[in-house]
Amino acid sequence: MQLTPCAATHGRRTASRLVLPFYLIGLLVAWLMFETAFADSVDGLSVGIFPRRDSQTTREMFEPLMEYLSQELDLEVSLDVPPDFEAFWVRLRENRYDLVHLNQYQYLRAHQLYGYEAILRNEEMGRSEIATVIWVRQGEGIDRPRDLKGKKVIFGGGRQAMVSYIMAVDLLREHGLEDDEYLMEFALNPVSAVLSLYYRQSVAAGSGDILPQLLAIREPIPVDAFKPLLKSRPVAQLPWAVSPTLTEKHSGQIMHALTQLKQTIGGQQLLVGAGLTGIVLATDSDYDPHRRIVARVLMEQY
Repeated sequence: MQLTPCAATHGRRTASRLVLPFYLIGLLVAWLMFETAFADSVDGLSVGIFPRRDSQTTREMFEPLMEYLSQELDLEVSLDVPPDFEAFWVRLRENRYDLVHLNQYQYLRAHQLYGYEAILRNEEMGRSEIATVIWVRQGEGIDRPRDLKGKKVIFGGGRQAMVSYIMAVDLLREHGLEDDEYLMEFALNPVSAVLSLYYRQSVAAGSGDILPQLLAIREPIPVDAFKPLLKSRPVAQLPWAVSPTLTEKHSGQIMHALTQLKQTIGGQQLLVGAGLTGIVLATDSDYDPHRRIVARVLMEQY
């Protein structure tokens, strides 16, 4: 049977309607494949470490760990250690880091303002929690919080320091010592604060509970030179957080690589070099207690 021109045209239109959806499906599949490939392609990993210690020491401690991470991820890893807390925060705000190791207060701000998400936290001296201690020298006659009235108390790292300042101030207030009842001074970092106490440049220093032990490993300072005047309840250790622009694939690879370090002799050596005994999994909710402390001391809500 011969088709009329009208019928032939109708047949071609029907065929076109059938072909078009398959063509669109093909385009969609190709686009999704391109997006997936693009998402997984990362030129390198930028890692920032906050200046808990001086920048040169921090770089020497963490460079071998970064080389390991580079091998595990098959990516070039660049390490950045700013000279102080202010410079560190500027670079964090500019979203220079894919992975960042920072203090708990900096994490709360980075999470709220820039979308960084905690995935790991330190384990130091076998513990993944840390407490604040107000340290004094042995035999100096400082036995009660009120003995600090009118005297110099030094805090390491400035007003962004979670353990060495924010939690330390919270601890002093909890025991009846208000901010205007002692002379407040800041050192470059927590290590400098404890060193200033050792050399009698202050009568007390705020820092983490394990810092004197860590100092004794690297400095000729006996651990028993200090005694704890006050000690806080423990909270989650220092976090590692990823940028919201980092792919889930690479985030998972980082978590696997760093949590596996304890399983090998070589990995344990890398941890020791970085002043750690392990790196463990973490979530944002681990830092809710810190949020409450920051709200009390700084009147900031995160």
